[in-house]
Amino acid sequence: MSQTKAELLDGKSATVNLKNPATADNSTMNLVLQTGETDIAANDIIGKISFQAPDEGTGTDAILVAAGIQATSEGDFSSSANATKLEFLTAASEAASSKMRLSSAGNLEVDGGIDIEGGAVFNEDSADVDFRVESNGKTHMLFVEGGTDRIGINESSPASQLHITGASGAGGTISLKRPDTAVTASQTLGAIEFITADSGSAGIAARILGEADGTGGEGKIVFATGTGGSTSTAWTITSGGDLLPGATDHGIHLGVTSATAANLLDDYEEGTWTAVLSGNAGGSGQGYDQQTMQYTKIGRMVYITGTLDMNDVGTLSGDYLKITGLPFTPDDSNSNNYQPISTHHVNVAGDNTAPFGWTVYAANTFMYVFERTHGGAVQATTSGDYEDGTIVGCSGAYITAA
Repeated sequence: MSQTKAELLDGKSATVNLKNPATADNSTMNLVLQTGETDIAANDIIGKISFQAPDEGTGTDAILVAAGIQATSEGDFSSSANATKLEFLTAASEAASSKMRLSSAGNLEVDGGIDIEGGAVFNEDSADVDFRVESNGKTHMLFVEGGTDRIGINESSPASQLHITGASGAGGTISLKRPDTAVTASQTLGAIEFITADSGSAGIAARILGEADGTGGEGKIVFATGTGGSTSTAWTITSGGDLLPGATDHGIHLGVTSATAANLLDDYEEGTWTAVLSGNAGGSGQGYDQQTMQYTKIGRMVYITGTLDMNDVGTLSGDYLKITGLPFTPDDSNSNNYQPISTHHVNVAGDNTAPFGWTVYAANTFMYVFERTHGGAVQATTSGDYEDGTIVGCSGAYITAA
Protein backbone atom coordinates (compact mmCIF):
# COMPACT_ATOMS: atom_id res chain seq x y z
CA MET A 1 0.00 0.00 0.00
CA SER A 2 1.25 3.46 -0.87
CA GLN A 3 2.30 5.55 2.05
CA THR A 4 0.15 8.51 3.06
CA LYS A 5 0.76 11.55 5.15
CA ALA A 6 -1.73 13.67 7.10
CA GLU A 7 -0.99 17.10 8.47
CA LEU A 8 -3.14 19.10 10.87
CA LEU A 9 -2.30 22.76 11.18
CA ASP A 10 -3.64 24.55 14.24
CA GLY A 11 -5.16 27.99 13.89
CA LYS A 12 -8.39 29.75 13.14
CA SER A 13 -8.64 27.93 9.80
CA ALA A 14 -7.28 24.47 10.40
CA THR A 15 -6.03 22.69 7.28
CA VAL A 16 -5.69 18.96 6.69
CA ASN A 17 -3.33 17.98 3.87
CA LEU A 18 -3.45 14.44 2.47
CA LYS A 19 -0.53 13.61 0.23
CA ASN A 20 0.85 10.55 -1.52
CA PRO A 21 4.64 11.03 -1.31
CA ALA A 22 5.35 8.75 -4.27
CA THR A 23 6.64 10.58 -7.38
CA ALA A 24 5.80 8.07 -10.13
CA ASP A 25 2.98 8.57 -12.62
CA ASN A 26 -0.53 8.16 -11.21
CA SER A 27 0.69 8.62 -7.65
CA THR A 28 -2.57 10.22 -6.64
CA MET A 29 -4.15 10.62 -3.26
CA ASN A 30 -7.38 8.63 -2.93
CA LEU A 31 -9.86 9.50 -0.20
CA VAL A 32 -12.37 6.68 0.21
CA LEU A 33 -15.57 6.98 2.28
CA GLN A 34 -16.91 3.50 2.96
CA THR A 35 -20.02 2.11 4.57
CA GLY A 36 -20.14 -1.13 6.49
CA GLU A 37 -23.75 -1.77 5.49
CA THR A 38 -24.18 -5.25 3.96
CA ASP A 39 -27.49 -4.72 2.15
CA ILE A 40 -27.72 -1.45 0.22
CA ALA A 41 -31.28 -0.47 -0.70
CA ALA A 42 -32.64 2.47 -2.68
CA ASN A 43 -31.89 5.90 -1.14
CA ASP A 44 -29.28 4.57 1.29
CA ILE A 45 -26.48 7.08 1.87
CA ILE A 46 -23.14 5.43 1.10
CA GLY A 47 -20.90 8.35 2.05
CA LYS A 48 -21.26 11.98 3.00
CA ILE A 49 -19.27 15.13 3.62
CA SER A 50 -21.00 17.76 5.77
CA PHE A 51 -20.17 21.39 6.45
CA GLN A 52 -21.25 22.84 9.79
CA ALA A 53 -20.51 25.63 12.31
CA PRO A 54 -21.68 24.00 15.57
CA ASP A 55 -20.16 26.67 17.80
CA GLU A 56 -21.89 29.64 16.17
CA GLY A 57 -23.12 31.78 19.04
CA THR A 58 -26.52 32.68 17.62
CA GLY A 59 -27.55 29.05 17.70
CA THR A 60 -30.75 27.62 16.16
CA ASP A 61 -30.43 27.53 12.33
CA ALA A 62 -26.86 28.76 12.51
CA ILE A 63 -25.55 25.55 14.07
CA LEU A 64 -27.33 23.19 11.66
CA VAL A 65 -25.46 21.48 8.83
CA ALA A 66 -25.15 24.25 6.22
CA ALA A 67 -24.03 22.23 3.20
CA GLY A 68 -23.00 18.77 2.17
CA ILE A 69 -22.12 16.31 -0.55
CA GLN A 70 -23.41 12.78 -0.36
CA ALA A 71 -23.55 9.61 -2.47
CA THR A 72 -27.02 8.04 -2.47
CA SER A 73 -28.04 4.69 -3.95
CA GLU A 74 -30.63 4.89 -6.73
CA GLY A 75 -31.82 1.34 -6.20
CA ASP A 76 -31.00 -1.95 -4.48
CA PHE A 77 -27.42 -3.02 -4.98
CA SER A 78 -26.76 -6.45 -6.49
CA SER A 79 -23.99 -8.35 -8.19
CA SER A 80 -24.79 -6.40 -11.36
CA ALA A 81 -26.04 -3.04 -10.05
CA ASN A 82 -24.59 -0.24 -7.97
CA ALA A 83 -26.43 2.78 -9.48
CA THR A 84 -25.60 5.81 -7.37
CA LYS A 85 -26.27 9.51 -7.61
CA LEU A 86 -24.18 12.32 -6.19
CA GLU A 87 -26.21 14.93 -4.32
CA PHE A 88 -25.22 18.48 -3.39
CA LEU A 89 -26.93 19.88 -0.31
CA THR A 90 -27.27 23.53 0.72
CA ALA A 91 -29.24 25.48 3.30
CA ALA A 92 -30.71 28.95 3.64
CA SER A 93 -32.56 28.78 6.96
CA GLU A 94 -32.76 25.04 7.46
CA ALA A 95 -30.70 21.90 7.70
CA ALA A 96 -28.99 21.44 4.34
CA SER A 97 -31.10 19.58 1.80
CA SER A 98 -30.53 18.26 -1.70
CA LYS A 99 -30.55 21.05 -4.31
CA MET A 100 -28.59 19.46 -7.17
CA ARG A 101 -28.23 15.84 -8.23
CA LEU A 102 -25.98 14.08 -10.74
CA SER A 103 -27.52 10.71 -11.64
CA SER A 104 -25.76 7.47 -12.51
CA ALA A 105 -26.80 8.11 -16.13
CA GLY A 106 -25.05 11.47 -16.12
CA ASN A 107 -28.20 13.57 -15.89
CA LEU A 108 -27.91 16.77 -13.86
CA GLU A 109 -31.00 17.95 -12.01
CA VAL A 110 -31.02 21.41 -10.40
CA ASP A 111 -33.84 22.64 -8.17
CA GLY A 112 -33.00 26.34 -8.43
CA GLY A 113 -31.76 28.49 -11.32
CA ILE A 114 -28.49 28.24 -13.19
CA ASP A 115 -26.37 31.36 -13.64
CA ILE A 116 -23.77 30.79 -16.35
CA GLU A 117 -21.40 33.70 -16.86
CA GLY A 118 -19.40 32.04 -19.60
CA GLY A 119 -20.50 30.33 -22.79
CA ALA A 120 -22.43 27.06 -22.75
CA VAL A 121 -22.66 24.28 -25.32
CA PHE A 122 -25.24 21.52 -25.08
CA ASN A 123 -24.84 18.22 -26.90
CA GLU A 124 -21.49 19.05 -28.44
CA ASP A 125 -21.02 15.40 -29.45
CA SER A 126 -24.15 15.63 -31.66
CA ALA A 127 -25.95 12.78 -29.94
CA ASP A 128 -29.58 11.94 -30.72
CA VAL A 129 -30.87 13.47 -27.50
CA ASP A 130 -33.50 16.10 -26.78
CA PHE A 131 -33.32 19.36 -24.85
CA ARG A 132 -36.42 20.46 -22.95
CA VAL A 133 -37.28 23.52 -20.86
CA GLU A 134 -40.43 23.32 -18.74
CA SER A 135 -42.42 26.37 -17.63
CA ASN A 136 -45.13 26.67 -15.02
CA GLY A 137 -47.68 24.28 -16.50
CA LYS A 138 -46.05 23.66 -19.91
CA THR A 139 -43.86 20.58 -20.17
CA HIS A 140 -42.32 21.57 -23.53
CA MET A 141 -42.17 25.36 -23.36
CA LEU A 142 -38.88 25.11 -25.27
CA PHE A 143 -38.04 21.79 -26.88
CA VAL A 144 -35.16 20.79 -29.17
CA GLU A 145 -35.80 17.42 -30.80
CA GLY A 146 -32.33 16.01 -31.48
CA GLY A 147 -33.40 13.27 -33.88
CA THR A 148 -35.23 15.60 -36.30
CA ASP A 149 -33.27 18.85 -35.79
CA ARG A 150 -36.50 20.68 -34.97
CA ILE A 151 -37.50 23.20 -32.32
CA GLY A 152 -40.86 23.27 -30.62
CA ILE A 153 -42.28 26.10 -28.53
CA ASN A 154 -45.05 24.70 -26.36
CA GLU A 155 -44.89 21.73 -28.74
CA SER A 156 -43.63 18.20 -27.98
CA SER A 157 -43.71 16.94 -31.58
CA PRO A 158 -42.49 19.77 -33.84
CA ALA A 159 -43.50 19.27 -37.48
CA SER A 160 -41.04 21.81 -38.91
CA GLN A 161 -37.74 23.44 -38.02
CA LEU A 162 -39.64 25.90 -35.81
CA HIS A 163 -43.09 24.88 -34.59
CA ILE A 164 -45.05 27.20 -32.28
CA THR A 165 -48.22 26.02 -30.57
CA GLY A 166 -50.45 28.58 -28.89
CA ALA A 167 -52.19 28.32 -25.57
CA SER A 168 -55.51 26.49 -25.37
CA GLY A 169 -58.04 28.31 -27.53
CA ALA A 170 -55.44 30.42 -29.31
CA GLY A 171 -52.99 30.13 -32.20
CA GLY A 172 -49.24 30.38 -32.02
CA THR A 173 -47.91 33.95 -32.08
CA ILE A 174 -44.59 35.58 -32.96
CA SER A 175 -44.15 39.15 -31.69
CA LEU A 176 -41.54 41.53 -33.12
CA LYS A 177 -41.05 44.79 -31.25
CA ARG A 178 -39.12 48.02 -31.79
CA PRO A 179 -38.12 49.30 -28.33
CA ASP A 180 -37.95 53.02 -29.21
CA THR A 181 -40.59 55.17 -27.54
CA ALA A 182 -40.52 57.72 -30.40
CA VAL A 183 -41.19 56.11 -33.79
CA THR A 184 -41.38 58.00 -37.07
CA ALA A 185 -43.05 57.08 -40.34
CA SER A 186 -41.54 54.17 -42.33
CA GLN A 187 -39.27 53.02 -39.49
CA THR A 188 -39.08 49.23 -39.30
CA LEU A 189 -40.95 47.66 -36.37
CA GLY A 190 -39.96 44.09 -37.24
CA ALA A 191 -39.00 41.98 -40.23
CA ILE A 192 -38.88 38.43 -41.53
CA GLU A 193 -36.10 37.81 -44.04
CA PHE A 194 -35.74 35.02 -46.58
CA ILE A 195 -32.10 34.35 -47.42
CA THR A 196 -30.54 32.32 -50.21
CA ALA A 197 -27.07 30.79 -50.03
CA ASP A 198 -26.88 30.40 -53.79
CA SER A 199 -23.24 30.90 -54.80
CA GLY A 200 -24.17 33.13 -57.71
CA SER A 201 -26.47 35.48 -55.80
CA ALA A 202 -26.30 34.87 -52.07
CA GLY A 203 -28.10 37.17 -49.67
CA ILE A 204 -31.57 38.35 -48.76
CA ALA A 205 -34.00 37.37 -51.51
CA ALA A 206 -37.24 38.58 -49.96
CA ARG A 207 -38.53 40.35 -46.85
CA ILE A 208 -41.78 40.97 -45.01
CA LEU A 209 -41.57 44.10 -42.89
CA GLY A 210 -43.82 45.79 -40.41
CA GLU A 211 -43.28 49.54 -40.66
CA ALA A 212 -44.73 52.58 -38.98
CA ASP A 213 -47.35 54.23 -41.18
CA GLY A 214 -47.16 57.52 -39.31
CA THR A 215 -46.36 58.54 -35.77
CA GLY A 216 -49.59 57.65 -34.02
CA GLY A 217 -49.18 53.89 -33.78
CA GLU A 218 -50.34 53.16 -37.32
CA GLY A 219 -48.64 50.26 -39.06
CA LYS A 220 -48.24 48.92 -42.57
CA ILE A 221 -47.00 45.65 -44.03
CA VAL A 222 -44.33 45.83 -46.74
CA PHE A 223 -43.55 42.94 -49.06
CA ALA A 224 -40.09 43.31 -50.62
CA THR A 225 -38.46 41.11 -53.26
CA GLY A 226 -35.12 41.16 -55.06
CA THR A 227 -31.91 39.28 -55.76
CA GLY A 228 -28.45 39.00 -54.26
CA GLY A 229 -29.23 40.71 -50.98
CA SER A 230 -30.79 43.79 -52.60
CA THR A 231 -34.56 44.03 -52.19
CA SER A 232 -37.12 46.70 -53.03
CA THR A 233 -40.76 47.18 -52.13
CA ALA A 234 -43.10 45.14 -54.30
CA TRP A 235 -46.41 45.75 -52.50
CA THR A 236 -47.58 47.55 -49.37
CA ILE A 237 -50.71 47.11 -47.28
CA THR A 238 -51.35 50.45 -45.61
CA SER A 239 -52.82 51.04 -42.16
CA GLY A 240 -56.11 51.80 -43.90
CA GLY A 241 -56.14 48.42 -45.64
CA ASP A 242 -55.22 49.66 -49.12
CA LEU A 243 -52.94 47.56 -51.33
CA LEU A 244 -50.33 49.70 -53.10
CA PRO A 245 -47.75 48.59 -55.69
CA GLY A 246 -44.13 49.52 -55.18
CA ALA A 247 -43.92 50.90 -58.73
CA THR A 248 -46.42 52.05 -61.34
CA ASP A 249 -45.57 49.14 -63.67
CA HIS A 250 -46.53 46.54 -61.04
CA GLY A 251 -49.87 44.81 -61.45
CA ILE A 252 -51.86 41.62 -61.05
CA HIS A 253 -51.83 38.80 -63.59
CA LEU A 254 -55.34 37.39 -63.86
CA GLY A 255 -56.33 33.98 -65.22
CA VAL A 256 -52.76 32.63 -65.39
CA THR A 257 -50.22 31.05 -63.05
CA SER A 258 -47.19 32.86 -64.45
CA ALA A 259 -46.37 36.46 -65.32
CA THR A 260 -47.89 36.76 -68.80
CA ALA A 261 -47.96 40.28 -70.25
CA ALA A 262 -51.34 39.78 -71.91
CA ASN A 263 -52.91 38.99 -68.53
CA LEU A 264 -51.39 41.89 -66.61
CA LEU A 265 -53.78 44.35 -64.99
CA ASP A 266 -51.55 47.25 -64.04
CA ASP A 267 -53.81 50.30 -64.11
CA TYR A 268 -57.12 51.44 -62.64
CA GLU A 269 -58.34 55.01 -62.39
CA GLU A 270 -61.60 56.88 -61.94
CA GLY A 271 -62.19 60.56 -62.63
CA THR A 272 -63.94 63.27 -64.66
CA TRP A 273 -63.23 65.03 -67.91
CA THR A 274 -64.73 68.11 -69.54
CA ALA A 275 -66.42 67.70 -72.92
CA VAL A 276 -66.15 70.74 -75.22
CA LEU A 277 -68.02 71.20 -78.51
CA SER A 278 -65.94 72.70 -81.29
CA GLY A 279 -65.65 72.92 -85.04
CA ASN A 280 -62.59 71.47 -86.66
CA ALA A 281 -61.41 75.04 -87.25
CA GLY A 282 -62.35 76.24 -83.77
CA GLY A 283 -65.26 77.64 -81.84
CA SER A 284 -66.26 80.38 -79.43
CA GLY A 285 -69.12 81.49 -77.26
CA GLN A 286 -70.33 78.02 -76.29
CA GLY A 287 -72.33 77.74 -73.08
CA TYR A 288 -73.20 74.60 -71.11
CA ASP A 289 -75.63 73.54 -68.43
CA GLN A 290 -73.68 70.27 -68.14
CA GLN A 291 -70.37 69.22 -69.68
CA THR A 292 -68.59 67.25 -66.95
CA MET A 293 -68.26 63.58 -67.89
CA GLN A 294 -67.04 60.54 -65.91
CA TYR A 295 -64.45 57.98 -66.86
CA THR A 296 -63.14 54.68 -65.52
CA LYS A 297 -59.86 53.31 -66.85
CA ILE A 298 -59.15 49.59 -66.38
CA GLY A 299 -55.90 48.56 -67.97
CA ARG A 300 -56.00 50.00 -71.52
CA MET A 301 -59.80 50.24 -71.67
CA VAL A 302 -61.39 53.63 -70.93
CA TYR A 303 -65.11 53.74 -70.19
CA ILE A 304 -66.78 57.17 -70.57
CA THR A 305 -70.28 58.29 -69.70
CA GLY A 306 -72.15 61.53 -69.11
CA THR A 307 -74.37 64.24 -70.55
CA LEU A 308 -73.52 67.26 -72.68
CA ASP A 309 -76.23 69.94 -72.27
CA MET A 310 -75.81 73.02 -74.49
CA ASN A 311 -77.49 76.32 -73.58
CA ASP A 312 -75.59 78.27 -76.24
CA VAL A 313 -74.06 76.65 -79.29
CA GLY A 314 -72.01 79.77 -80.01
CA THR A 315 -69.93 80.03 -83.16
CA LEU A 316 -68.54 76.80 -84.69
CA SER A 317 -65.99 77.07 -87.50
CA GLY A 318 -64.98 74.46 -90.03
CA ASP A 319 -66.42 71.57 -92.01
CA TYR A 320 -67.34 69.24 -89.16
CA LEU A 321 -67.98 69.13 -85.41
CA LYS A 322 -65.93 67.43 -82.73
CA ILE A 323 -66.02 66.80 -78.97
CA THR A 324 -62.66 67.54 -77.36
CA GLY A 325 -61.23 66.75 -73.94
CA LEU A 326 -60.86 62.93 -73.91
CA PRO A 327 -58.96 61.97 -70.73
CA PHE A 328 -56.50 59.57 -72.41
CA THR A 329 -54.92 59.32 -75.86
CA PRO A 330 -56.59 56.57 -77.94
CA ASP A 331 -54.75 53.68 -79.56
CA ASP A 332 -54.05 54.43 -83.23
CA SER A 333 -53.31 50.89 -84.39
CA ASN A 334 -55.14 49.76 -87.53
CA SER A 335 -57.62 47.61 -85.64
CA ASN A 336 -58.65 50.51 -83.39
CA ASN A 337 -58.72 53.48 -85.78
CA TYR A 338 -62.50 53.83 -85.43
CA GLN A 339 -63.97 53.36 -81.94
CA PRO A 340 -67.66 54.40 -81.88
CA ILE A 341 -69.33 55.76 -78.73
CA SER A 342 -73.04 55.22 -78.17
CA THR A 343 -75.02 58.48 -77.94
CA HIS A 344 -78.58 59.72 -77.60
CA HIS A 345 -79.29 63.15 -79.12
CA VAL A 346 -82.16 65.47 -78.20
CA ASN A 347 -82.98 68.84 -79.75
CA VAL A 348 -80.74 68.79 -82.79
CA ALA A 349 -81.26 71.10 -85.77
CA GLY A 350 -82.70 69.98 -89.07
CA ASP A 351 -83.92 66.39 -89.35
CA ASN A 352 -84.19 65.09 -85.78
CA THR A 353 -84.85 61.59 -87.02
CA ALA A 354 -81.36 61.21 -88.49
CA PRO A 355 -79.18 59.23 -86.03
CA PHE A 356 -76.09 60.98 -84.70
CA GLY A 357 -73.00 59.44 -83.10
CA TRP A 358 -69.57 60.25 -81.66
CA THR A 359 -66.51 58.34 -82.86
CA VAL A 360 -62.99 58.12 -81.46
CA TYR A 361 -60.53 58.06 -84.33
CA ALA A 362 -56.79 57.34 -84.45
CA ALA A 363 -54.71 58.98 -81.69
CA ASN A 364 -56.84 62.12 -81.44
CA THR A 365 -58.00 63.26 -78.01
CA PHE A 366 -61.33 64.31 -79.51
CA MET A 367 -64.34 62.54 -81.04
CA TYR A 368 -65.86 63.21 -84.47
CA VAL A 369 -69.58 63.91 -84.54
CA PHE A 370 -71.24 61.90 -87.36
CA GLU A 371 -74.78 61.46 -88.59
CA ARG A 372 -76.34 58.80 -90.77
CA THR A 373 -78.67 60.01 -93.51
CA HIS A 374 -81.91 58.28 -94.39
CA GLY A 375 -80.13 56.96 -97.45
CA GLY A 376 -77.68 55.14 -95.18
CA ALA A 377 -74.66 57.35 -95.82
CA VAL A 378 -72.47 58.47 -92.90
CA GLN A 379 -71.37 62.07 -92.98
CA ALA A 380 -69.76 64.60 -90.71
CA THR A 381 -72.04 67.00 -88.92
CA THR A 382 -71.71 70.71 -89.51
CA SER A 383 -72.17 73.80 -87.43
CA GLY A 384 -75.88 73.88 -88.23
CA ASP A 385 -76.67 70.44 -86.78
CA TYR A 386 -76.26 71.35 -83.08
CA GLU A 387 -78.23 74.27 -81.66
CA ASP A 388 -79.07 75.99 -78.40
CA GLY A 389 -80.69 73.36 -76.16
CA THR A 390 -79.05 70.32 -77.78
CA ILE A 391 -78.58 67.51 -75.21
CA VAL A 392 -76.39 64.48 -75.81
CA GLY A 393 -76.11 61.49 -73.50
CA CYS A 394 -73.10 59.28 -74.18
CA SER A 395 -71.80 55.92 -72.97
CA GLY A 396 -69.06 53.80 -74.44
CA ALA A 397 -65.44 52.70 -74.32
CA TYR A 398 -62.24 53.07 -76.26
CA ILE A 399 -58.76 51.56 -76.06
CA THR A 400 -55.72 53.62 -75.17
CA ALA A 401 -52.19 53.12 -76.38
CA ALA A 402 -50.98 52.33 -72.82
